Amino acid sequence: MANCVSRERASLSARFSRSIQPRRWARRCSIWAPEEWDLPELRAFLSGIADGTPQATALEAELERPEVEARCLCIHARLLAYEDLSQPRLLVAVADVTDARANERAKEEVIARLGVLLREVRHRVANSLQIVSAVLLQNAGRTKSAEARASLTAAHNRVMSVATIERQLSTSEDGDQSVELETYFTSLCDSMAAAMIGDRQRIALVVNGGGSVPSRMSVSLGLIVTELVTNALKYAFPNDRAGQIEVGYQAHGPNWSLTVKDNGVGMPTDPSVVRTGLGTSMVQALARQLQAKVDIGPAIPGTVISIEHRQIALIKGSSETDGRRKKLMIVEDEALVAMTLRDELEGAGYQVLDLTDRHEEAVAVARESSPDLALVNIQLGGRDDGIELAKQLKVLDIPVLLISGQVSRAHSAQTVAVGSMPKPYSALEMAQAVAYLLAHLAGDESHVRPEGLEVFDGSQEDLAPAA
Repeated sequence: MANCVSRERASLSARFSRSIQPRRWARRCSIWAPEEWDLPELRAFLSGIADGTPQATALEAELERPEVEARCLCIHARLLAYEDLSQPRLLVAVADVTDARANERAKEEVIARLGVLLREVRHRVANSLQIVSAVLLQNAGRTKSAEARASLTAAHNRVMSVATIERQLSTSEDGDQSVELETYFTSLCDSMAAAMIGDRQRIALVVNGGGSVPSRMSVSLGLIVTELVTNALKYAFPNDRAGQIEVGYQAHGPNWSLTVKDNGVGMPTDPSVVRTGLGTSMVQALARQLQAKVDIGPAIPGTVISIEHRQIALIKGSSETDGRRKKLMIVEDEALVAMTLRDELEGAGYQVLDLTDRHEEAVAVARESSPDLALVNIQLGGRDDGIELAKQLKVLDIPVLLISGQVSRAHSAQTVAVGSMPKPYSALEMAQAVAYLLAHLAGDESHVRPEGLEVFDGSQEDLAPAA
């Protein structure tokens, strides 16, 4: 590129009249003709900055000339404060982002191709699971042993639980691969009813409530529903008793509850008669995986089993200020880690800005949106360094929580970060760390500091060099 518009950044400072004429400062660029800069959108952008009525903080424009590849330029402008108001002065910075935008388009094309491939894989997996479940159900119908039939039917239901999710995801256009629970639970209950209920008029399966959850969470919820509904069908309605089984899911911010309720005969009053098998162990294990608690009680008549996930501390005074949701920025080079964090933090009530793994993009997002806290990994994409990013974010008065396995470098960055959370960590632990830090920065010390979170006081002077 020309000396005036390098691939990195060219900064120009020029004096503008009220009419704002880009040609005046374009003449300083000997390679580009002034008329090539005389773009209507650039004129309108600079006029808005000079008049104090900007419509945007930056402008992207295509600079074209014959027989030369068009360049995409990102132009930033700021009005300088001088006593002579009749001659407004602007500080203009021009960055050539042609290669960056080309890389973004290439990345989006790759992601789109991988998305199609992933849906195809899910479709094939769903078909294979469908075949396995059909074989299990066929063998269950042929066997003469009641115990073997019950085991094969239970195995069939478990396979169908996963197959139903794969089938739904294979046709989903949602890039985040979320699952709509009401549709999923309805399909799951229809499958179990066809396999286990001879007379559909005698026992009804009803689904209430719903919402969307990440696919990894829906797998666990589906298996829990499968086990609890199967158990209710086996024991709640003996001697051809009629009744109803209701599956419900409710969510309020980070808190959610899953219930399976029947109006059958209820639980035995003698604890020694209560049997615990593989299904019960699976439900307990899956609930622990979801950081949830299992509660069993009477429904009068019948039984209600609740799986509840509570994070009250994350809501109270942490995710909102004066009715405004607090904004978080995640800068992480591992896409899966970033998306997992985003899902957990959005579920906790925060607003999470666009994900990025690059220094320059993160600074642009920070300037535009002013997040309340930035979660920054030390090792970023393109050899960018998270501590260098933290220095620039500190200038913008944006607190930074370093999220990295490089503990010694994170510890050395106490002058530019407010804390460090070393890897590995769970998404829930990070949500708790965010809640604590935001409260701490606001002067609220009522929260309990999560294990693993190190809070900095900004006293250390030396920063470890980039690896």
